[in-house]
Amino acid sequence: MRLRSSWMLLMVCGALYISACGGGDDEVVEEPPPNPYPALAAAEPLDLAAVSEFGIGVRSGEALAFSINNQENYQRMRGTFSHAMYHVRSYDELTLQYGEYSYYSLPSSENPRSAIDFIQNPSLGLIDIRTDDLADEIEEASAKAAVEDFAKKSITVDLWRTNGEWYVRWDGLLDSDANTKGIGPYGFGRKEMTDDLLASLADVAGEHKPEYMIIGTDMERLWIASSGPDAHKGEWSAFIAFAQEAITRIKEASPSTRVGIGINWDTFVNEVAPEYAKLEVRGREGEEAAELDEALLDRAFRSIVLPLAEWGDVLALRSWAGISEDNVWRYQFLRRLESLYGVNPGIVYYGVGSPIDGSANAQQQRNYMESFAAWNAGVNVEAIFWESMLNVDGANGANQQIGGRCKSLVEDADKNFLLPRQRCFDGLFDSIFEAKPAFIFLEETLGE
Repeated sequence: MRLRSSWMLLMVCGALYISACGGGDDEVVEEPPPNPYPALAAAEPLDLAAVSEFGIGVRSGEALAFSINNQENYQRMRGTFSHAMYHVRSYDELTLQYGEYSYYSLPSSENPRSAIDFIQNPSLGLIDIRTDDLADEIEEASAKAAVEDFAKKSITVDLWRTNGEWYVRWDGLLDSDANTKGIGPYGFGRKEMTDDLLASLADVAGEHKPEYMIIGTDMERLWIASSGPDAHKGEWSAFIAFAQEAITRIKEASPSTRVGIGINWDTFVNEVAPEYAKLEVRGREGEEAAELDEALLDRAFRSIVLPLAEWGDVLALRSWAGISEDNVWRYQFLRRLESLYGVNPGIVYYGVGSPIDGSANAQQQRNYMESFAAWNAGVNVEAIFWESMLNVDGANGANQQIGGRCKSLVEDADKNFLLPRQRCFDGLFDSIFEAKPAFIFLEETLGE
């Protein structure tokens, strides 16, 4: 009986690898794998005033309308920001409806080119020409306000149509249903498109020598199923091949320009990472994608975003978010890049802001900026650009009603621009050129 008990004890000890049972030199002890996502040390909120570059986004029509209508506030804006982020589109489809100044109409005394001018000569809407137009407009606006032009400029190139449905057709041939509805017969697999855009981006870089040049904005959309059938399989690969060549061309034209590929961080985390998880388990009947956590975000980041950070000079992200405690760990994940991947790229937030649907909620944008600093505690942030200089013309109607250019961009189904209403309220100044709470906060913070 005693022998049987000893034999059973040995079997139990062997099965459980319990070192207290004793044993010889060949005893095996299995250690649990190290936690790849250990708790992060506490860090102070991002010091906004210490960020290397803090600038403001500018779109066609904003600067000149601002300067003409309120020189004093334009001077305040310039006293706070010395770096402008030009927002341009690979083809400016808005010119065919609104003419030279897309987001604000200007008085006839400024001799603005009308939509007819662009319809008769579609080449006027090409990216290189429209970037020149925006640079000239900002220079003129600064002269009218008796201030120096921005000391630095950067450029974000939006490749999407205003409604976000698919890419804007690069050559301006927007006169047929095939090219204005749905995806259309073009994409980054079309050589004519890529050749023209590569040449144009190189021309823009060579002419303007931007500090940063961001290729595309919100390009993670290609991984969301609603963007098109299996867009993640073919079009993403085609876009990546284009982007790699674009980086090379831009650097050849302007070696000092730092290049990145634009990703909306909030959309990537909240929509793309879960979608990517579904792709991983697709075909395994009965399995569902796991709830979003750091492991899932790690897998999606490693496959989709990490190559972009390695090929470019910076990790280019957009932040357009509400105020939520859930955002803390989503942004704090960016502190793990070095431990997980051995890289620590400078992060350029090429557009930041918080979506609101009326002027009554403007305080949220100021509060967002404080939250944004907390979310990015300890994160390697190199540059930040607020999304827009002004609310879109017509955004500040009575009783929260929109009108003018804003209403046309948002609600006019015939024009099919279908801009989200919230985008009308992205500015640091409202559409009657008065400072909003977010600007007052940044004016005080950056001036410290």
